[in-house]
Amino acid sequence: LRTGHREGAVARIRAQIQRDRTQVATWLLLAQVHRDLGQPNLAEGALREGLATLPRAVGLWSALTHALQRRGAQKEALDALRQADRDPARAGW
Repeated sequence: LRTGHREGAVARIRAQIQRDRTQVATWLLLAQVHRDLGQPNLAEGALREGLATLPRAVGLWSALTHALQRRGAQKEALDALRQADRDPARAGW
């Protein structure tokens, strides 16, 4: 994705999120586009925003954990991983 198309791509993804906030793949795509554009803070913000809507989304927790590790926030990454493991819906795993 070229930087010149950044606003368009992000705007289209955001529009999709506004139509349906429950699609984990769309949140992950938004974070990926921001990361690819060298915007790790915006990528992390997108993941956190997605988790505010979908707190049980294991894929979002996993992506957030990796984003935190990339920026050297090991304690926060471990906390995010623990938060995902606290989900009662996963207790039977």
